[in-house]
Amino acid sequence: MDSEYEIELKRYELKQNRWQAQLAYVLNSDTAAVSIGLAALKTFIILNAGAIISIMAFVGQVWGGEGANLLINKIVASLPYFLMGAVSGAGSNGFAYFYQSIVTEVATLNLEEDSENDKRKKKLHALRHCFLWPMTATATSSLILFVFGAIKAISVLSN
Repeated sequence: MDSEYEIELKRYELKQNRWQAQLAYVLNSDTAAVSIGLAALKTFIILNAGAIISIMAFVGQVWGGEGANLLINKIVASLPYFLMGAVSGAGSNGFAYFYQSIVTEVATLNLEEDSENDKRKKKLHALRHCFLWPMTATATSSLILFVFGAIKAISVLSN
């Protein structure tokens, strides 16, 4: 009788250890994913915002000089690209927040064994894609808009 009890106790301890290891994995993975994603999204915003600041500083330097109005009008034409890129980066941050919330909720539900959780997980997996694709699209568009703005600014300065 004691050996059966000891076996069950060991099984319970192993199950608890497995659960704790899975929880630690979820928490570490979540933290790493969030850190990497936020760093990338901040980079997109900083790239575009830095370009806007640089252009405004350049405009301030040439203001009032000979032929400055024409140059300023041309260079300022690249600002909408950078502005839209910064807004896209910020929008991507919003989508990333909701996406990560869903991923964390699914990971939390994975820690519990319940048939109701399985139904909820399926719904959350479907909902996750509602944020994944816009998040990816806005982050990509932020980088693309930066490139277009840079090309526009360089072409104005090289002429």
